[in-house]
Amino acid sequence: MLLALASLLCPALSQAQGRLERVGQLGGPSIAVAASPGRAYLGVGPRLLVFDVSDPSNLRLLGQTDVLPDIALSLDVEADFAYAAAGYSGLLVIDVRNPEAPAHIGGCDTPDRAWDLDVFESFAYVASGGGGLQVIDVSDRPIPCA
Repeated sequence: MLLALASLLCPALSQAQGRLERVGQLGGPSIAVAASPGRAYLGVGPRLLVFDVSDPSNLRLLGQTDVLPDIALSLDVEADFAYAAAGYSGLLVIDVRNPEAPAHIGGCDTPDRAWDLDVFESFAYVASGGGGLQVIDVSDRPIPCA
C-alpha cells in the first residue's frame, strides 16, 4: 500500500523501469488512504492518521484522530476536510486543518454500509451497498445530513 502511495505522490517512482524501492514506512494494518500535497491520510483501525510525506524517504506522523465510530473503508480529502466511508457508521467528516489534531466533527448515516466514496466540489458520492449510490451535500459541515 505504501509503495502505491509513494508512486501516487512521486510519479517518477512508477516510471523507474518497473523497479520500486521502499523508501519509508509507518503505521500498521490499514484499509484506506488519500493524499493531498505534502500529506497522506491513512485509515488505521478506527483512527485516521495524518502524515507529512513531503520527503518520501522520511515519512513523519503528524497526528491522529481519537477513536472513530467505525473503520474507514475509503477516504477522500477536499480542502481542509477528510471524508470517510465508514461501514455501518456511514459518512464521517474529519477536520484536518490542524494536522497534529485531526477531529471527527460530524457525518451522515447511509441506508446500508458505506463502502466507498468520492468527494467532488460540494457533494460526497457514497457507495452504500444495498442502498445504492447516495449523493450527500457536504457544504454544510459539520452536519451534512439534518
